[in-house]
Amino acid sequence: MPENILISLISFGFGSVASLVIKYILDKKAEKSEAEFEHKIRRYKSAMIFMNVYLNPNNVVFVKNSHPDIENEEDVKETLKTEYYEMLLYASDDVIENVKEFISVPSNKQFIKTIKSMRKDLWGNRTKLKDENLEI
Repeated sequence: MPENILISLISFGFGSVASLVIKYILDKKAEKSEAEFEHKIRRYKSAMIFMNVYLNPNNVVFVKNSHPDIENEEDVKETLKTEYYEMLLYASDDVIENVKEFISVPSNKQFIKTIKSMRKDLWGNRTKLKDENLEI
């Protein structure tokens, strides 16, 4: 009988420790996922701004304060390429393909397509908005 009590106590203690270890691992994984998600949002926002400037070179004035080294369209294109190379590490295949296409053949249509793929990658859903609803 005392052996059963001892086994029960040991099992309870082991179960508690195992529960704490599992909770710790899951919490760390959630922290990492949240940090990766926040990083992805920041990078996508940055790429979106540079895509807009690439489409509308007059908008370069809006990035001059934060990026004084950008002076012309070629600088913007090179910055976009850098964003693209970084995306190879974290972006979905669809986003990578769309950004590459945008850099090769920039157009408002490709800009919208790329933004929609970023939204899908971030939020996992499709939008019901039509392309013309997204254009300004």
